[in-house]
Amino acid sequence: MPIYKTRPEVTIEAHQWTPVDTFEAGKVLGWLMEQKVHFVLTGCGPDTQLVISTLEGPMTAPPNWWIIKGLIGEFYACDPAAFRAKYFPI
Repeated sequence: MPIYKTRPEVTIEAHQWTPVDTFEAGKVLGWLMEQKVHFVLTGCGPDTQLVISTLEGPMTAPPNWWIIKGLIGEFYACDPAAFRAKYFPI
């Protein structure tokens, strides 16, 4: 079976969904609106989840998950542990 490695030095844009911090949550929602990404909020308060449209269909981002804009402009949600394992700030 072929084995692949991710390309080094790939830069992505990402924001962490933190509904408890209304300022940061507003930044994420503004970014998604600016990028014309369809999204829905479910729940309320600190447990508010963000459901975004992705190439594979709706994807739910629970609190503290990362919303990523990929290499070809696609959006998806990423678990915080997986995000930390793969990405670092520049």
